[in-house]
Amino acid sequence: MNHFSPKQTPLKSSPLHYYTEQERYFSEQRRHHEILVRRISLVRLGTAFVALTSLYASWYGGIGMMPFVPLWLWYGILGLAVSLFVVLVILHTFHYSRLNNAELMHRVMERELAALRGDFSFFKHGGEFLTERDSMTLHAEDFAQDLDIFGEFSLFQRCNRTVTPLGYKSLAEYLTTTLVSHNILRARQEALQELSAATGFRHKWLATEPKRQLTGLEQRGLEEWMRESIAPKKSDISQQTWFRALLWALPFLTNGVGMVSVYFSTPDVMRLLGLCVFVQLIFWAMFLQRTRREVAMMQRAQYLLAVYVQLFSLTKNEMQFRSPILQRCASEASAAMKSIKKLRRILEAYQNGQSMFGAIVFNGFFLLDVHCMVQLADWRKNHAGSTESWFDMLGEMDALVSMAGYVFTHPEYTMPTILPEGSPMLVAKGVYHPFLSPEEAVKNSLVLSAEKNVIASSPTEGQIAVITGANMAGKSTFLRALALNTVLAHIGLPVAADEFSCSLMQVVTSMRVADSLERHESYFYAELQRLAMIVERLRRGTPMLVVMDEILRGTNSADKKAGTIGLLRQFLEYSSLAIIATHDTEIGNLEQEFPLIVRNFCFEGVIAGNELYFDYTLRSSVAQNKNATFLMHKMGILRNEQDSLVD
Repeated sequence: MNHFSPKQTPLKSSPLHYYTEQERYFSEQRRHHEILVRRISLVRLGTAFVALTSLYASWYGGIGMMPFVPLWLWYGILGLAVSLFVVLVILHTFHYSRLNNAELMHRVMERELAALRGDFSFFKHGGEFLTERDSMTLHAEDFAQDLDIFGEFSLFQRCNRTVTPLGYKSLAEYLTTTLVSHNILRARQEALQELSAATGFRHKWLATEPKRQLTGLEQRGLEEWMRESIAPKKSDISQQTWFRALLWALPFLTNGVGMVSVYFSTPDVMRLLGLCVFVQLIFWAMFLQRTRREVAMMQRAQYLLAVYVQLFSLTKNEMQFRSPILQRCASEASAAMKSIKKLRRILEAYQNGQSMFGAIVFNGFFLLDVHCMVQLADWRKNHAGSTESWFDMLGEMDALVSMAGYVFTHPEYTMPTILPEGSPMLVAKGVYHPFLSPEEAVKNSLVLSAEKNVIASSPTEGQIAVITGANMAGKSTFLRALALNTVLAHIGLPVAADEFSCSLMQVVTSMRVADSLERHESYFYAELQRLAMIVERLRRGTPMLVVMDEILRGTNSADKKAGTIGLLRQFLEYSSLAIIATHDTEIGNLEQEFPLIVRNFCFEGVIAGNELYFDYTLRSSVAQNKNATFLMHKMGILRNEQDSLVD
């Protein structure tokens, strides 16, 4: 067979133990370097005092109150003190850098420990991808609302460790895109497996998180600058050869006259120098508006670029990747780092001329701003075609690092097997909801297949699963467990199951359909629209896993039953899988009409000793117990028959 199931990297210790040890280690490192920094600072201060004292004594031939110290000794003390001061400065810089690194890594470990204990408040939850039309990803409406992909305690918040707006957006797209090719999915699984084992690299990546939150506005500003209409054109004067020659000739002439004026300070030479400076300032003023406009756009993204340079450098230098995706990212990072570092140098040079003194000196003698304007235009001309691939790579790498962290923190999960092309199939054994811990979860199994000759081989298989049962029995949780684990399998992540295999297919759900005041839609109309979308995709032949929970609630029971049965009959005509949870046990009669295609399952409440219990176990039958009536009697909402007779 052509299916694939990459090997899971064995974990020597639990994630909780690992992060606890790492948090303790970096806490000790932080205290160690903090003590050294304080001590070095005190010694450096004392050394500076000794150096200044010996300098004074050397300059004035000694100190009157210390006549016994010869002059040569003062010179020796001065040399030693200066040398020691330089060494202490280097040591202080080294240990301060280590202290800063330890603080950053300690913060990373603290957050991971909090997440393992159920506190995800440190990480953005991506709720805007559900509520803001401009932010929504392409397939977010297929299942994101129903399966808690975004929002508080969502899959996104549990995965999200992104440090850039590019990665933030890419992660949202990954978590909502389920129908990709086998090759892409195989390569992504390999990349995630490799990154999950590369804990050092991942945590260094997370430690580059900036001190302030980077915004998508900064990223859009940078991209707009790349496409700005003031990009170099043939008619642009700054691209003319004579202009470039003049840009170098004027500073050369001005500085030459300046050097002459040092030796020959005659009135004529000084007047000539003043004239040269004045001409350059006029030349600078002619391009002042354009220079300020172009550089101002880049300055808004300067902080963003500083973070990007760190990430490009880390990707290029940290490790030798084996995965094709990671190798491509490292190659892109190598080219991007050199070019963006050059861009940062141009911006830093421009910053030197922003004070009044700097503007006069650097532009009056060197035309610094105009040079920066031309260099920025040249940089954009040479690299604008490459920046899109750089940004795509950075967003991809940032999202993969986050997803690899999810793989690392769930060693108990199983890497799913992706089945070869053919009729849709889903094999879920020992599956449970990924948001539940394995200790508290109840595992269940289900096999679905749209292949008719496969269906006949096992009585547990079917194309359509009808699940009945009372509220609180576990129907909705099981539906979400199946759908969410299928999504995880389709984006390259491990699943919460003992064994899990599935075909490539779109996951579409109808579970939490909501009305919309903004679009003047009732709940019932919104649900009908969603069902129409599902049927349209069926008729297009799109392979799907459709998960529905108690559809058509907005109509009477007879109409609801007829509509539900009619919809399920539509699935019989197409090669897709469907799971529906319902309270209407009569829908289970479809199994008698289509015994090899429709299968009945249920979650029952167990009544024992005048108490109702739920074991959350999936059974092959139609639900029989009347849990609601039992609970209403027990809570006094309904009267027992004996009570009625007494009254």
